[in-house]
Amino acid sequence: MRESGYIKCSPGGNITGLVFAEVPRGEQASVARLIMASQPDVEQVGFVERPNDPKAVARLQMMGGEFCGNATRSLAWVLWHKRRRGIDTSGRTVTLEVSGVARPLSVEIHDKMVRVEMPIKRELSSIRSIKGQTVVELEGISHIVLRRAPPGDAKEEASRLLDQLGLKSLEAAGVLYCEQYEDGVSMSPIVWVRETATLVEETACASGTVCVALVESANAGRSVNKLKVYQPSGGFITASVEFAKGQFLRAFIEGPVEILEEGELSPTVLEGEQARYVHAS
Repeated sequence: MRESGYIKCSPGGNITGLVFAEVPRGEQASVARLIMASQPDVEQVGFVERPNDPKAVARLQMMGGEFCGNATRSLAWVLWHKRRRGIDTSGRTVTLEVSGVARPLSVEIHDKMVRVEMPIKRELSSIRSIKGQTVVELEGISHIVLRRAPPGDAKEEASRLLDQLGLKSLEAAGVLYCEQYEDGVSMSPIVWVRETATLVEETACASGTVCVALVESANAGRSVNKLKVYQPSGGFITASVEFAKGQFLRAFIEGPVEILEEGELSPTVLEGEQARYVHAS
């Protein structure tokens, strides 16, 4: 596929568009909005750039400069599966730079399962109460974790909560409605991205998934292993948290990634006139 290409993925839901064309940072938000307007199932867009860190094979720059674990897993799967950018397919690890995160992230590929270490903060103080609401702070995104079912006006309520807690000033923030479900937790995520001014009821959310596991770990005072967090897509993503001596050590999420479509961005998209793409031949 040529480097003007575009690939749409489903990392357990949370449909993600990956743009391989070179798009200046100042134009990425507008191009992302155009793509999302033309393809309503696309919930977020990431732009693939050359990395600065020699350890990384590529950089994922999200549409608002935020961090996204599912987009990170998607890009790793595409690069490994498509044998792109010099990926050594005899190995099972893809190292990426990602917006919103200070260090490169290692993504492991096992069959169709893609596992990434999430950029958490070790201190328990990364989980705090703001105006009576539980807020979990990660690098690049924060989430309000609610232990109840989403109301009928969930999107409107989420917007109000984000305003009330001052979280819309962040690059990205979300509201997670969580309930106990079978052998895990069901989650309905609604995510705000400041740069694109979008509030999306996502069909899956990686950062939200790890936030649920962090709260479980903090409440129990112990590690959590492969907690099943069921997504609105109907699938689940597992989250694991290593906890010791009163702090979080590491956290991982794992789940499948599927390539849905491959195409080529038309010149009009890159010029910002309208959002269209054509299928690659």
